[in-house]
Amino acid sequence: LSIAGQLDDDIPHVFHNGAVLTHADGTVFDAQILPKKTAQRLIEHARAEKLVLEFYSTNQYFVEQDSELSQMHAKTLQLEPVIANLEDVLEQETVVRAQWKMDASDLERAQALELTDGDLYTANAGHRQDVMFASITKTGGSKGSATKALADHLGINLKRVMGVGDSGGDIPYLDIVGHPRAMA
Repeated sequence: LSIAGQLDDDIPHVFHNGAVLTHADGTVFDAQILPKKTAQRLIEHARAEKLVLEFYSTNQYFVEQDSELSQMHAKTLQLEPVIANLEDVLEQETVVRAQWKMDASDLERAQALELTDGDLYTANAGHRQDVMFASITKTGGSKGSATKALADHLGINLKRVMGVGDSGGDIPYLDIVGHPRAMA
């Protein structure tokens, strides 16, 4: 949020793969909540496969146990996760996104879980090609749907919007904006 605040305090920003539209001050404009049934299945699958799973609310993120991968991500985000039982988090928080952190060799095991009510987007960790992220949001909740909602709210034609992306999760909004750009 600190970088978003440098852009413009008054304009909402898209976070969590499109699951949240928020102002830089943290005020939520819109949130797509991950269904509890989906989140529970993700917890069970992560535990069975010994995968690092994170849950995100609109203003915090949670992990079940501290690990090298969770520490690496905390350093990148410059934000410490709350370490908690994810089933408790699911009961006490509004979860908008789940994300697996894994070695690239574990991606197939993570994707083995069939999702009927969640969309999965993958990306590598950028600075570490051997680490993958697999983010899960509510079905239909993408950066594309969030960008459209934001443009509608602000009365801006999508042909006038520039989008900059660096992963496959950015494709839904790069496909709808007038000026898509991909980082190398």
